[in-house]
Amino acid sequence: MGYAAYGPLGTTAWTGGNTISGSGTTSSPTIYKGYVFNGAMTISGSNLEFISCDFNSGGGGVDVQGSNITFKGDRFQSNATGNNNAGYNIQTEGTNLTFSYVSVTPLASQYTAPPGAAWPSAGAGANSITMTDNVNAIPDSSQYQYGFSIQGGGPITIDHSDFWGSGNDAIQWLAPTTAQMTITNNWIHDAANDDPKQLGNHTDGIGYVNGQAGPSNILIQGNTIASLGNTNGIAFQQATSGYKNIQIIGNYLSGYGYTMDGGQPGNTPLTNSSFTDNVYGTDIEPYWGPLYGWTTGGGNVWKCNKLNIVPGTNYTDGGDNWKPVASYNGQYWIPTSSINSTTDYSGNTTCP
Repeated sequence: MGYAAYGPLGTTAWTGGNTISGSGTTSSPTIYKGYVFNGAMTISGSNLEFISCDFNSGGGGVDVQGSNITFKGDRFQSNATGNNNAGYNIQTEGTNLTFSYVSVTPLASQYTAPPGAAWPSAGAGANSITMTDNVNAIPDSSQYQYGFSIQGGGPITIDHSDFWGSGNDAIQWLAPTTAQMTITNNWIHDAANDDPKQLGNHTDGIGYVNGQAGPSNILIQGNTIASLGNTNGIAFQQATSGYKNIQIIGNYLSGYGYTMDGGQPGNTPLTNSSFTDNVYGTDIEPYWGPLYGWTTGGGNVWKCNKLNIVPGTNYTDGGDNWKPVASYNGQYWIPTSSINSTTDYSGNTTCP
């Protein structure tokens, strides 16, 4: 399901242990194709390619520590529910890492598809924020906590990949990285149930919530980020210092708590950043509303963002009391309490 349609997964059991430390060369990388890796894995080698592999981590994850490593058409499945940043499906500490057409999922032995699957996520068109086990969400006991736990390193590219079943973030920075991070053309959807029965999920799509210095140099472009949940689809939340060069371009966003958190004005704002050509869709009712924070000035640009009012939308946001109605369809999404406008923000007239 999703964008991860590179090819069928392999079925050959890997018998070489749970650490891959060998290395290829730049001109001749070592290729692992069609393997099933069972149990938690550590990949510390360099110049490696993993193609059509199935990483079945059980209650653990895959820790990628090496450099110049490419993953293409792989599946990462996990039930790593641990708190304190331990519950990752994939953890990255290495450099020059590329993930393309990968699937990041719960254990296939428990779920092979999201309950109530629909485009862009279960709960679309329901005009409700209620999550129910096995109706529109997997239970939190079957989740993985983070899809990607990015602990530094980079550059990292994550492209054309499919994420569902996360309890907290699908992609989460847990260190103040400055290397380029490129998050493009992914589908992030169908988070685990956010009811705090066991783990007290803090449901985000992409973001940073670690309370240290914020990461910089991130491109988030062309993604669909849509789910029921309690926090942010794009989540640049509180940090000890602000974020720089965060480019959020051409994404489709719907649902979550406040669907987008663009930093906290006066506290940890984004600077030299842009939010352009994005679409806010009303497919999935948010807990609170479209936007929590955005800072004007600081070299920031907000322009050409639009609203997609889905037929049948019938709710009022819980946080800002904004009611999306059909006549707002195609209007501009602006970073003020008005939310919708027939003209773009700050007098911009340069949209395509």
